[in-house]
Amino acid sequence: MSTGAEPTCVIGEGASFEGLLSFREGARIDGTLKGRVVGEGTLIVGPEARIEADIRVARLLVSGVIEGQIEVLDRVELHAGSWLRGSLRAPRIQVDDGARLEARVRMRAGSPRAPGAVLSASGAP
Repeated sequence: MSTGAEPTCVIGEGASFEGLLSFREGARIDGTLKGRVVGEGTLIVGPEARIEADIRVARLLVSGVIEGQIEVLDRVELHAGSWLRGSLRAPRIQVDDGARLEARVRMRAGSPRAPGAVLSASGAP
């Protein structure tokens, strides 16, 4: 799960946070978060993370558990072992084999250069 840049904000495993988390470059959550997340960069949700929040970020990479209303401006990747519940709005969604998605999903074009939304899933039908 490489994003090309190190997160500037980290909530480590065993740590908990309640409230508004905002960031510019990137953030990684390996602990527990409850509240709201707003970011201009990539949010990485580690395998031990448990999040109950409304989220609005540019890119979302999930290996843990998220419940809430999620809006992603570019791309969502749900990796094996992840679980996303609630609502999800994004132009591109990748769902790996072994990921759980229990959400109202709304896909929309992200920019004038992206004419349509793309959903990809791995594994056999």
